[in-house]
Amino acid sequence: MTSDAVAYRLRVDLRRDETYAPDDPDADLTPYVVALRWNVGMASSFDDVAAPAELNVTLANGGDFDPERPDARYFGRLHPGALVRLEAEWQGNVKPLFIGRLKRLAVAPEACGARFATLLAQDILLELLDAEYTPPLMLDARVDQALLPLFEQPLVPWPYAARYWLLGVTGSAELGTTTRLYRNDITAFEQARTTLAYAGDHLDRGAGVSAQGAIRDFVAAEAGGRFFWDAPEGRFAFHSRAHDVLDETISGEFDGSEFIAGETVYAVADTLVNALTVNYTPRQVGADGSVLWSHPGLPLRLAPGAGKTLLVRYHDPDNPAASVAALNVIPPVRGLDVTATETASGAINRDDAVRVYARTFADRAEITVANDDPINDIYVQTLRLRGTPLIALPAGQARATDAASIATHERHEPQPLFLRAVDDAEFAGQIARFTVNRFKDPVARFARVSFMANESETLLAHALERRTGDKIRIANARLAHDADYVIVGQRHTVRAGGDAPHHVTWVLAPLSRTTYWRVSDGTQWAGYSRLDVSARL
Repeated sequence: MTSDAVAYRLRVDLRRDETYAPDDPDADLTPYVVALRWNVGMASSFDDVAAPAELNVTLANGGDFDPERPDARYFGRLHPGALVRLEAEWQGNVKPLFIGRLKRLAVAPEACGARFATLLAQDILLELLDAEYTPPLMLDARVDQALLPLFEQPLVPWPYAARYWLLGVTGSAELGTTTRLYRNDITAFEQARTTLAYAGDHLDRGAGVSAQGAIRDFVAAEAGGRFFWDAPEGRFAFHSRAHDVLDETISGEFDGSEFIAGETVYAVADTLVNALTVNYTPRQVGADGSVLWSHPGLPLRLAPGAGKTLLVRYHDPDNPAASVAALNVIPPVRGLDVTATETASGAINRDDAVRVYARTFADRAEITVANDDPINDIYVQTLRLRGTPLIALPAGQARATDAASIATHERHEPQPLFLRAVDDAEFAGQIARFTVNRFKDPVARFARVSFMANESETLLAHALERRTGDKIRIANARLAHDADYVIVGQRHTVRAGGDAPHHVTWVLAPLSRTTYWRVSDGTQWAGYSRLDVSARL
């Protein structure tokens, strides 16, 4: 598929070995491509967690993709989970555009219209939504450090579970023969600017801990960070709130004539915030040796040689509704934390026959209790865990307002922010003031711009090379507008036929919403704030 000397290529990793089968012509789906559409990054300017990145491909289907014909070329070969790679070759260079997993292949039967197949590839963010996360408790952890355990366990192995040896994961093969130990190759995280006193507790909303929910809670605490799928590299990226300030490179300059008028959004005063409430969750450390959990249904009968494994959540006996984590858990002591007898009524001590061990996590534990007597039943009379509880207290609130902005522009107050990972009132207040300081003044901004990449080599280079987090400058004389922007989201469409037009939309965030002051060497940075006027060191 070619567009003014740029060739787009689509390949599938049919052998699931990350090579994309260069010697197998069937791995190259390029001849079938009718249209391409891919979306990466943020849906709107100030999102902090991106929507799932997607690649939608329309394929001409003369029968090769029919799913129930054994003689079809791809019968039984395009399995969900296979890696899909889109790239472009231009001016002798290969530009990666998208790497994701095959989600589904839908075929339109001839009776329902033209014979096409639609291929959908995505990142694994939606899989993380369904994955229940058992977080570790981390103390004084930066946001990037709090995020890493989600990808080092791993909850969703990348690219394939069968490529690694994973304890307890069905489908992971023999260690040292066809697999290697799992390593995290799916993240590229900057060092965050927010340090959390406690990370991993208070993530459960009553239905387990969603991995995606944990990501959102942690990234929200960065107050200006960004988490997204870096589609050309095939990995998740995290930008700290200082990213846009520290990166001084302007990747392109535009005067506005390049943009499609009916699709470009030039907004005025659309993101005004002059009052904000931030909800945070204070924590309280309980007494050492407190009871974190006790079995509610004793006595518990164990048959000879039998055992039971229980997944239990810590709780506060004085406040059952409280969210409780554990700073430490004392290994269960036989005769104190676990006791057993020969009869259900409690007669004849059999502590010698009971064995217990526990795997502990931030807010729960996995307890296994077993009967070592090969002949007789035993009855567990006591089963509990003790340690130092970390109790989430009722939410506190921090508020910030800007009286001058309210007097001039009326009150503009969005819904409160809920920062479950933040426990400190002063820091919550800083976030409230920081946000109001960013958005208290109305600005005119380009929220979204669209252009046809085929119109010039310069635009085509931007379409193929710009990444989420890159900066551009827009200087439009008619609007008297001159400002720097960060590309935070991208939408691409390419159609076959004719000149194969490549349509691009960028979602932009203005640097005029950045409230840090930078020491300058004399160069004027458009969009940065002035010290003591709208910014802080």
